[in-house]
Amino acid sequence: MRKGLFVYLMIAALSFLCWSALSSVSENLGKDFCQFELGRLINQEEVKSVLLQGYGLAPAVRLLSENFPNAELSMFSSSSVLADKLAKKYRHNPQVAVFHKTLSDSYPEDQFDLAMSNYVLQWLPEAVVNDYFKEIYKTLKPSGIFIAKTMDFRLVPEFLQVVLETQQQSKYSNRLNGFTSRIEGHSLDAYIRLLLAAGFTVQKVTYKRTTLTFDSRDALSVYLKAYVSSYQHIAQQDPVLAEEYMNEIIDRSLEISGQRGQSTIYVPFPLVFMIATK
Repeated sequence: MRKGLFVYLMIAALSFLCWSALSSVSENLGKDFCQFELGRLINQEEVKSVLLQGYGLAPAVRLLSENFPNAELSMFSSSSVLADKLAKKYRHNPQVAVFHKTLSDSYPEDQFDLAMSNYVLQWLPEAVVNDYFKEIYKTLKPSGIFIAKTMDFRLVPEFLQVVLETQQQSKYSNRLNGFTSRIEGHSLDAYIRLLLAAGFTVQKVTYKRTTLTFDSRDALSVYLKAYVSSYQHIAQQDPVLAEEYMNEIIDRSLEISGQRGQSTIYVPFPLVFMIATK
């Protein structure tokens, strides 16, 4: 087993409707992504309208507001709860408008110069990704740019199995009411094929590997509680049991990854970047 790879089983339990909190780590990754990709590709005068969808978008909003002060930034959220939180967060930013819009909703045609998608695609079956790319293509103006960032958990399927086994224990499954974690994941070839099928010209599809560092078990636990949807499902009914659930997952994961008892925990974090134009 490779050291530190337990993060995959944790993140694989996420539901994109539950990513209502953002960590400083995600913000730093998002900031780098914007600086090196967004800034390199886009002419300032051409960006007047932007579609933002997903999680960890705060760095993108800041960068866009600073560089394109006249652009309209439309944030689409599939969760009504998250949409309300985003609306409150950005109520003092006149550039930002927040909408509750699911992935199955139809998008307006030829409206945006740029579309950005963060941490959405890894949860979706290929057929849904296919439809989503077609909607994004439709909503972009001619020569519009689509930038997407997602994660790939398929590299270590045995770690996903650990969380699946934990949530299947009767004391937890009884509280989950049929909810089960799953992860789809897609290869780079699949993303390229789906982008081309939607009509895009593919500029770049690549991996970027980085590592998250947590200075304590508690820091890791706080991070995971914000993101792990199965934990949140249980916590709504039984907070004490939810703590037990999270501790069991962390204990088993630290043991498997060889990090039990370590003061610093290292977590591999493979990202998939996509850039395409209409």
